[in-house]
Amino acid sequence: MNLHQLTEKGGFVEASPVKMPVTWTRQDASGKDLIDKFDVWVRRRSFGTFERVASLGEDRSRSAKMLSECVLLGDTQESLSYEQAYQLEPSLAMALIEAVKEASAPKA
Repeated sequence: MNLHQLTEKGGFVEASPVKMPVTWTRQDASGKDLIDKFDVWVRRRSFGTFERVASLGEDRSRSAKMLSECVLLGDTQESLSYEQAYQLEPSLAMALIEAVKEASAPKA
């Protein structure tokens, strides 16, 4: 297989982010479900992304690093910092992780 064939077969991750829908469900103080639906931009996970995340020290969150590497917010596609990703409300973090997984999943 040559480089052109490898490219044609999807051997490289596209650099451009993809728009992904997110549904964030949480509860208010009274226990009532609150649901927000919005879009985020996701950079698909490449080998390099996995390497950067895997090389973190044990005192760092790999999930927060993955979110800061992959999730872009708003029309201007703002990145989350590692610290912001680390401080996310857990149900929101899980919803964003699912968007990253879905954007990076092989398409049949």
